[in-house]
Amino acid sequence: MNYLHGLSPDDSPDARATHEAGHLVMSWLLDRQPHACSLDDDGTGQPSIRGAKEETLHQRLLASLAGMVAEGNREVLGDLLDNLGNPDYFSRQSDAFATAVIAAMLDERERRDIVIGFILAGAELFQEYGETLRQAKELLLRDHEIVLETSSRLWQEWNQFHHLENRPKSDVVYRALARQLDWKLPEQCFIGWDLQPIRPR
Repeated sequence: MNYLHGLSPDDSPDARATHEAGHLVMSWLLDRQPHACSLDDDGTGQPSIRGAKEETLHQRLLASLAGMVAEGNREVLGDLLDNLGNPDYFSRQSDAFATAVIAAMLDERERRDIVIGFILAGAELFQEYGETLRQAKELLLRDHEIVLETSSRLWQEWNQFHHLENRPKSDVVYRALARQLDWKLPEQCFIGWDLQPIRPR
């Protein structure tokens, strides 16, 4: 095993802050519980703490991809896609390893195309919520951490800023996935994490 596979060659504070901000913003979009996030003084990101509730495969896959997609490192993403069927190719400390483990649950014939769709959907979401990503990144660069109290406040502010108090974020995320993967979703309702229609809040 090559222990560098799956790790970004760019370990600058800017790249690590972008990576960890991606995880933080995606956690918010995935309805995870607010959590602390920090950078070491050398720019190495500390792992995020996931919510305790049970999550879908789709949520787990987006969460594992979030940092890599936010960072936009084509080398790492290309290496991931080329070795999706072999998790042990990657460093166990990398998001690529976690992604490959999750992707192993997908049909082998469709695995690569599905993961590409998730990467593109993640990029679409980060573009749509770019101001939120920029805010999280700047906080991490300035303070080297976002404490639990701050992330809880950010969750509320982001919901209000993006007018998501009444629209489930599952609907936002699944419609981004549907656009990239050509999924057909009903238009006259919101979509829940179980991919079933739900009533407006």
